Amino acid sequence: KDEMAKYVIWRRPIQTLFYFLLELIDIIVSNIVKMLAYRKLVVLFVLSCSLVTLGFYVDGTHTALLQYLRTKTLWYLYWVGLGVASSIGLGTGLHTFLLYLGPFIAQVTLAAYECDSLKFPEPPYPDELLCPNSTSAASSSSISSISIWSIMSKVRIESFMWGAGTALGELPPYFMA
Repeated sequence: KDEMAKYVIWRRPIQTLFYFLLELIDIIVSNIVKMLAYRKLVVLFVLSCSLVTLGFYVDGTHTALLQYLRTKTLWYLYWVGLGVASSIGLGTGLHTFLLYLGPFIAQVTLAAYECDSLKFPEPPYPDELLCPNSTSAASSSSISSISIWSIMSKVRIESFMWGAGTALGELPPYFMA
């Protein structure tokens, strides 16, 4: 035990790196052995990833759908990432609700009342929310459709993804404790 306590990077860097590489090789080999037990699943996963990647490089009617799915997925992963960053802190101590989600909800709310409509583009939004073209008769009837519930439904997925990311970010400290 005393001998193992001496193996730290600042006292014995070469030996520590050597044992690190041995452990890394052991982990990689053991994971490969585990994956071989699920050959069909691994082949299916690799084949699916290859087909999706190929779909991005081959033009066709599917291209618009793949771009849409890619954009949506990246948008939702962005909010999950902000949620994770919120709960682990990243040394700033500021909550990402105050920095990102709160201003996003405020932006959607202000745009809804400014445009008298919630029919602006779906997320991921451009840099600025653009009001749809509408006549004055249509805008007067749409004012009544703007409520706290309709605004909440406009930002619900982003809020849920942020909350899910916050919960995920709480897991590592929980498991470490």
